[in-house]
Amino acid sequence: MVGYFACLRNPPAKADFYTETWLTYVAQKTGGVDDHLREWARTILTWPFIYGMALAGYRYFRHYNPDELALESAASAAY
Repeated sequence: MVGYFACLRNPPAKADFYTETWLTYVAQKTGGVDDHLREWARTILTWPFIYGMALAGYRYFRHYNPDELALESAASAAY
């Protein structure tokens, strides 16, 4: 959880920044990207999904570590 929250930052102005970068990288390495992979990447690499996964993971972290509050401010900022 510490690593995941450490990677979160303010989203860039372009919403699909990581999506396009990743798709370009995959296309260069494999010679092309099909429509299924492009749609999957647009879903999984969007900012709401990334932040949501951080908060979902934090829920389980708090469940198993109820007295640990070190990540509370990071979770609050992500929310």
